Amino acid sequence: MHHNFLFDLDQTLLDFHAKEKIALEIVLKENGLSFSDEIYAAFIRI
Repeated sequence: MHHNFLFDLDQTLLDFHAKEKIALEIVLKENGLSFSDEIYAAFIRI
């Protein structure tokens, strides 16, 4: 009998893209920089 479970967390159980956007906004604002959807889009392209 197996007692192990495997989970596919990325974009299945957890929304990494939403948290990534929030984290970027926090980092920029804490360093006195502005945040916008355009900045986030550039971040994603990089």
